[in-house]
Amino acid sequence: MTTCPEDIGAVVPLAGASRRMKAIKALLPWGDTTVIAAVLQTLAAAGIHHIAAVTGAHRRAIEAELQRLRPRLPGLHTHYNRQWEQGDMLSSVQIGLRALPPSIAAALIVLADQPQIEAATVRQICQVWDAGRCGALILVPSFQMRRGHPWLVSRPYWDDILALDPSRHTLRDFLQAHAADIHYLTVHTLSVLQDLDTPEDYRRQRPASSPDKT
Repeated sequence: MTTCPEDIGAVVPLAGASRRMKAIKALLPWGDTTVIAAVLQTLAAAGIHHIAAVTGAHRRAIEAELQRLRPRLPGLHTHYNRQWEQGDMLSSVQIGLRALPPSIAAALIVLADQPQIEAATVRQICQVWDAGRCGALILVPSFQMRRGHPWLVSRPYWDDILALDPSRHTLRDFLQAHAADIHYLTVHTLSVLQDLDTPEDYRRQRPASSPDKT
């Protein structure tokens, strides 16, 4: 099975307080594991070896789960966002991008509350980017004309993300500024749009075997 090129990494922001969920989203049961374990295991199954997970709120509990997973995910590295209350996801993505090794040519921006993502979709995104690596690009999955996650950004664009002020900008500002540089990849799975923001989202989407802890 074809896997993602070794020079593609991933940034997984985990710093949010999960206020709408009223529970730590990353640690909610998902089948026989947790939400964040499902996300990270999918990345690993797709062939992503360098993963920067950025914690903030609930640092101790989430980092304990990441430590539990690390023996099976040797490329997983944890970083702490001291300013996690500022800047939406942007400040965490900035920390993650800075932490990836110089050998990484592109990064997937992955939602930590999207356990439905599929390894086949991650591989498809990576392979399309790899085929066009002669030109830098931003690659975003699209389902029924709606932009989804994870999306991929080539290293030449990282400085533009790093230059943004998290107190005034979001990643949406970056994507809007570079709208002409985005390549939309049509996918046929709703999973690129699904995430877990509220207890209702979790109850509706969780696998049948997952106990309801919200």
